[in-house]
Amino acid sequence: VFAQMGFSTAYLIFIGSNVEAALNTCIGPSSWAAIVTVLVCPLVWLKSLKSLSFGAIIADCAIVFGLVTILTYAGINAGDPARPPQDPAQAVGSSPMIFFGTAVFAFEGAGIVLPMKQSMQEPQKFSKVLKNGLICVTTLYVFFPLCVYLSYGSVTKDMITENLPSGQMIVIFVELSYSLGLFFTYPIMMF
Repeated sequence: VFAQMGFSTAYLIFIGSNVEAALNTCIGPSSWAAIVTVLVCPLVWLKSLKSLSFGAIIADCAIVFGLVTILTYAGINAGDPARPPQDPAQAVGSSPMIFFGTAVFAFEGAGIVLPMKQSMQEPQKFSKVLKNGLICVTTLYVFFPLCVYLSYGSVTKDMITENLPSGQMIVIFVELSYSLGLFFTYPIMMF
């Protein structure tokens, strides 16, 4: 229950912060989080993974676009000769609580495993799908943060989108697409 409450709150905070950063309004991230809460409530009441699948596809596309853009900016930053000097890497980082919170967050999808198997047309193929999914997700969980941290080093911000240069149209689109992706992922997480 506490983990689910934490995931739900973190999603809303991330969406609110990204929308505020992208649109630069005067209402603030907490107001955006409240607006998103009201908008996502009807989607949370849907009780079928099939009815949530279209939103999941939109979310996947938005998040893949964001990941590719962030990795592109990380590559550009890594090759920048004017990049500020970095402190040596720390095993757990400067804040162990953020590290452990992020590590626990990696398990947020564990609750969807059994309902997903029950929703499959051919549940006997589930173990292969699960194995391939875990390999892909684990690879992504290792590769992406490693690339970003190697690029930004000790100045890497907690929210990855804050490392991008502000005000550029592509960055605004990434922040909004991530928010859209998490918005459509929220009902699946609540499922």
